Formats: sequence, C-alpha cells, structure tokens
Amino acid sequence: MKNKTVFVDLEETLVESWHDHRLCKLAKVQDFLGVHGRQVELFSFAVYNDADLDYFNRELKVFLEHACGLSFTKVHLAEDVKKAVQDFTRNYYESLPEFISEHGKSRAFEDFCLAQQKTDWEFVLLDDVVQNKTILLHDSNVKITFVKC
Repeated sequence: MKNKTVFVDLEETLVESWHDHRLCKLAKVQDFLGVHGRQVELFSFAVYNDADLDYFNRELKVFLEHACGLSFTKVHLAEDVKKAVQDFTRNYYESLPEFISEHGKSRAFEDFCLAQQKTDWEFVLLDDVVQNKTILLHDSNVKITFVKC
C-alpha cells in the first residue's frame, strides 16, 4: 500500500473566502474526507506568509477542524510552495503573485509534489479550481490526484 498525503484548499473549498468564514461545499468536503481520510494538509494560495499563518491558526484552524471533522497536520505557505517549485523546476518568479498567475494551482501542486522526491506515494488535492484528473509516474510509483470541489 502506498503512503498518502491529503491536501485541501481553503477559499471556495472549505470557506467562502479569507474574510468570509461561512462554510461552503461541506457535503463534498465530508464525502472527500470519508474516502481519503481526515488528516489533511492545507494547500492554499491564501496563506502567503507567517502573518497569514498566524491569522489562520488564530481565526480558522480550530473552527474548521471542528466544523468539518478534519485535522490539519501541516499548512503550506504559498511562499514556501513557490520556493520548492522554483528549486525543483529551476524557473524563477520575481514575486508570489507572478508565480501564482503564471504557474497556476494545478501545475504548482504537481510540481510541489514532484519536488518532494517521494516513491510509492499518493498525493491528493481537493480544490475548487482544479480539474478531476490523476497523474501516474510509473518509475517512482507516485500518483497525484486532483479532485474538483
């Protein structure tokens, strides 16, 4: 059996937006968690830096864990995702907005997963902006799955 890391997006997946904390798509989230597990990592471009992480931890983390029945094991800062992708692809972006605009969520997630250099691993992302698809890397036995919310 492969190891698995499950990721969820924040805005328009778990909550309406960064400043509107109304839950959205709760039934879809619950179905996803029922299949893939309730231990998740946050992969959201809304959490740019440490200040945003502090806000997330203070205002959203406990609320979402309780309301959605999940447990956040890690929150990936957009700055760290950008750095990991840049190091892996050797493409340079002058700013985080440029990275987000040029690379996009799906490609950023794919390259972020590949940058982990895992073998026998499955990565799964629930997000509102991705298409339902799966990428299989036969040489490393890595599976990257995108689930549209």
